[in-house]
Amino acid sequence: MPYHKSIEYQTKLDDIAKKVCEEIIEWAELHGGIMPRTTIYNEGRILKIEEMSEKEKEEVRLAKKFRSNNKAQRMYSYINMPNEKVPDKYKELVNNLKSHISLKKTAYEEIVEWLQEHNSQMPKSAIKRNGKKLTLEEMTSEEQNEVNLRQRWNRSKEKQVFQDYYETPIENVPECYKEMIKTLKSYGVGKTPYEEILEWLETHNGKMPRGYIRLDGKRLSIEEVTDEQAREMSLYQKWKASKEGYIFKKYKYSSIEEVPEEYREKIRRIKELIKLGKSKDEEIKSRMRQAVGRQIGKNNETRESLRKKQEHLYGNRDARS
Repeated sequence: MPYHKSIEYQTKLDDIAKKVCEEIIEWAELHGGIMPRTTIYNEGRILKIEEMSEKEKEEVRLAKKFRSNNKAQRMYSYINMPNEKVPDKYKELVNNLKSHISLKKTAYEEIVEWLQEHNSQMPKSAIKRNGKKLTLEEMTSEEQNEVNLRQRWNRSKEKQVFQDYYETPIENVPECYKEMIKTLKSYGVGKTPYEEILEWLETHNGKMPRGYIRLDGKRLSIEEVTDEQAREMSLYQKWKASKEGYIFKKYKYSSIEEVPEEYREKIRRIKELIKLGKSKDEEIKSRMRQAVGRQIGKNNETRESLRKKQEHLYGNRDARS
């Protein structure tokens, strides 16, 4: 290829790469500095292209377009270099990238910032409104950023490291990970529903979290509750769905000896905290309510059984007549 044509060809490649980078800047500006994703997750599952919304398809197309352009990748790599080492012809573009892209921070750094700003609550992996899970198009930009951060954290190496060493005594954790593990634990990240319910009972006088909130006899919707009440309801659902929660419900009124041995100590501790949180009078009233509830349930079953027998008996007589 003649020399002048070679320069012209390289210039054309540069122009294409710059255009791709400008599209990335525009995307980041609209999405809180987050880069577009090449893979879209929904509840831990990778979506097929036909399952994506139009906005998600657009996001994936842009991400793949950027990843497949070597020149654009090289321009992007300059954002972590001192300004004096960036080629003059790329400096303006690179500075623009630096001012819009927040991916210079690790997923760990971003998740810690989030925990600091949101009362130690992890970002949500999905947003619901009026009981309906929102698509990306239905979310606000803040909600999109929250979901994107949670997905980024879920896919990160730091989360995998945290899971690997969560139960390891801190003195046995490699030195390079100690500070990260300690920091995340200090915010309560990684706690099991059992650990969370213990903390709740200890700080709420032995009262279990509520699954719904009432005000003046009216059951409040999720939009009407406070953030603290929403967290209470969320903990109730997590506990209810956990294995320990299922075992507790099954053996709540049984003697501790009847509980499977592997869960015995955990259930004993839960029962102790609930009992400690009640006065003697409250305990008696609670047992009376439970006994009445069980009797009502048995009476209803008996009535239903009699009704079915009568239907069967009189139904047969009608058929013979």
